[in-house]
Order: sequence, then structure tokens, then C-alpha cells
Amino acid sequence: MTEMEHYYEMAVNENEAGGKFAIGFVLQEPSANQQVIIKDENNRVVQHGATDEFGYFQLALPKTVKEVTLEIRSLQQSAIV
Repeated sequence: MTEMEHYYEMAVNENEAGGKFAIGFVLQEPSANQQVIIKDENNRVVQHGATDEFGYFQLALPKTVKEVTLEIRSLQQSAIV
């Protein structure tokens, strides 16, 4: 099975308490229920989750993270059988 390229928008925001959040959405179908993996500058997974039924996601990040990259996968492709 080939890996599908996903197009997305993402921003990392910080709240008043210093907490960081990655907020974004997948721009093309399928966008709902996609696995979202966020990695730090050392390519380590720091957070993971899934998009909602509209393709949006919001994930809390560690305060120490400086740079992040996003990886999106189909939940069907990433399921362990």
C-alpha cells in the first residue's frame, strides 16, 4: 500500500500558563479520523492523536519542544493486524 501525501494547515499556540498546543486541520479528503503524529526537532514522537470527523485536531505539546513536524496517516493503514 502506498503512503498518501496529506496537505494540512497547522499552528503551534501558547496559552497564558505557558502550555503549548498544536492546532490544525487536513485540507483534502479523507480528512476525518486520520492519525496525527507530532515529532520534535530530534524526530521523537512527542504527541499523537486523530483528527475529528471534520479533519480538525488539537493536541497538547510538552513545554520544552522548540520545533515540531507533523505526520498524518490513515488509521486503517497504521492499524496493527
